[in-house]
Amino acid sequence: MIEAWFDGSFRLNDGNHIMGIGGVVKVDGVEVYCFADTIREQGSSNTAEYLALIKVLEFLLEAKYNGPILIRGDSKLVINQINGFWDIKEGTYVLAAFKAAELFKELKNVKIKWTSRYNNIESDKLSKYAKSNKVGPSSEKP
Repeated sequence: MIEAWFDGSFRLNDGNHIMGIGGVVKVDGVEVYCFADTIREQGSSNTAEYLALIKVLEFLLEAKYNGPILIRGDSKLVINQINGFWDIKEGTYVLAAFKAAELFKELKNVKIKWTSRYNNIESDKLSKYAKSNKVGPSSEKP
C-alpha cells in the first residue's frame, strides 16, 4: 500500500508571502520520500496546500507508482475539489488547483481523503518548519 500525506501553511512577513509545504510518502509503512519547502511568492494557505499536493503527485508519477495509493490532507477545500464535490472557483490557488487536478487524473488506482490535523502531524510540522524560513526551495526533511 502506498500512502501519502501533504500539508501547506502560509504567513505574511512585512508584506511578503511565505508558504511552507510538507509531505511524506510511505510504501508498506516505510518512508520513501519526504519534503519541507519554503516558497516565497504570491499565495495563500489554499495555494500552499495545493503546492504540497502537487509535489506529492509529481513524486508519485515520477516514481511510477500505480496504486493502490491513498493520499491524505487536512484541507477540506483541496480534498473536496480534487474529488469533484466542490467547484474550483477563484483566488490565488486556482492555477495550482487545476494543475493538481490534472496530475491526480494521471495516477491509477488512487484515492484522496480528508484527515484531521491530528492525523496529519508529520506533514503539518514539515510545512510549518518550512514556513518559518529555515529552509529553501526543494530542501529535504530537516
